[in-house]
Amino acid sequence: MRRKFFIGLFAASSLVLAPASLSAQAPDADRVTARAMAEEGQAALERRDYRVAEDRFTRADALIHAPTLMLGLARAQLGLGKLVEAHESYQRILREGVKPGAPPAFSKAVSEAGKEVEAVAGRLAWVTLDVSPAADAEVTLDGMAVPRAALGFKRPVNPGTHRLRVTAPGYLSREETFSLSEAAKTALTIQLMPDPGARIATADVAAGAQGTAKGSTAVDPRAGAAGDREKNNAMGGGPLDSDVGVSDRGRANRIAGGVSVILGGAGLVTGAVAGGLALRKRDELKDACPEGACRADRQNDIDTFHKLTTVSTIGFIAGAVGVSAGVVLFLTAPSGEEPRPPTARVSPYIGWGTAGVRGHF
Repeated sequence: MRRKFFIGLFAASSLVLAPASLSAQAPDADRVTARAMAEEGQAALERRDYRVAEDRFTRADALIHAPTLMLGLARAQLGLGKLVEAHESYQRILREGVKPGAPPAFSKAVSEAGKEVEAVAGRLAWVTLDVSPAADAEVTLDGMAVPRAALGFKRPVNPGTHRLRVTAPGYLSREETFSLSEAAKTALTIQLMPDPGARIATADVAAGAQGTAKGSTAVDPRAGAAGDREKNNAMGGGPLDSDVGVSDRGRANRIAGGVSVILGGAGLVTGAVAGGLALRKRDELKDACPEGACRADRQNDIDTFHKLTTVSTIGFIAGAVGVSAGVVLFLTAPSGEEPRPPTARVSPYIGWGTAGVRGHF
């Protein structure tokens, strides 16, 4: 029946004498080519070679758009199991409809599409994707990007196995596979885990910038002290009190730097231990929560995982800052007393049987 329908459709004058908006403006060669492709597509449909049928009807419709060609394409997509694509092809036929004066074959194609689309709609599978955090998440389903506006709302998919990938800055990427049968519905909740490596890199950059600022400030007091010393000596005074303890301050800085490095190392160890426990807890949750969906009795394990992740992150950041600060203190510690310009000193003295003044020049 379908064979007669399509042969009559393309052998008759529906493409040759169609309204100007559909085919009269197309070159004769395009109309002949589209007719030949449609006949090959229909033959492929009858022998259930749906891939060839899809190719022929797609290319024919690209040359001369017509509801008859779209109907053949929808049936080929349906045979390939592409229910979502077939449903949209049927809907496109119904949305566009036919214009006044169109060939009867066009009206018949629209009528056929209206009958077949309802059965396809009932076979669609649906999935709802919930991602946390969703602000900067990039979600792909079978290699195709899923708009953020579609997250948290049901999305039609073809029956079969699908691959989901979720990424976000500062978080570990996650990949999941799931399978759905016709008319099935499911909801997937994807909880992204913080990436300790990304947090450490950020902390190192911040600590480096802070260390640079501290290093530049450490030079200024000595330069200012030297200027004050010269000013004080020019007025006839002695050396400034602040210059007397340069070596003492150097030792104090090195001691403080050592303490900072030790505390920073302890922070790094804490971060590493907590991170290892968090990764182990993540693996347990992954095994216990197929497809990212956890039962209510796993809430304590989820809370424990988040606490370990937080402790690990804080430990790594505090450790990185502590070690960086200790290194800065070591590098900027004064190495010794700066040379002082010569000064003249005169002081009185009294001794047994003698008195006078003595000087040092």
